[in-house]
Amino acid sequence: MVYSTPTAAINETYKKLFNVQTRYSGPLVMGFDDEKIAEELQVGVLFFPFKISVHNITVFIFALGSSTLEELNFTDPGYQSSFSHKFRGKQSLIVQSILKDQCQKDIYQQAEKIQTYSGISPKDAFEQCLKRKILVAGLSGKTNNQVSLNFPLT
Repeated sequence: MVYSTPTAAINETYKKLFNVQTRYSGPLVMGFDDEKIAEELQVGVLFFPFKISVHNITVFIFALGSSTLEELNFTDPGYQSSFSHKFRGKQSLIVQSILKDQCQKDIYQQAEKIQTYSGISPKDAFEQCLKRKILVAGLSGKTNNQVSLNFPLT
């Protein structure tokens, strides 16, 4: 059986092996609270995904890069982020990517891609799908200590 979290796997294993109902925190049982274990797990890792919250939207940034191209907000091919928002009245996952020759916004609903917008810059790609704009610089947003965000509000 596959469990969705370490905590669920550990709790079910303890329940089966020891016939107990005690709940355990998966990360603690696995030693993630131990600084030495945490440091060892980070060896050789060049990038850690992170999230930021802007205008009550949490943006998950899972790939980065840098360039000297101002029109790409100094990111490069390989940049990817995602956030959840309503699109055409339904909750959707919006995945943003900077590819070799274009910037792309893919809209997913229930794990199915329903729409793709692309352009030569993050701003250009978003202008295709925006009904309303919030800070025009684009979600790649590394502009002068300001994180910028555009997203569809339909």
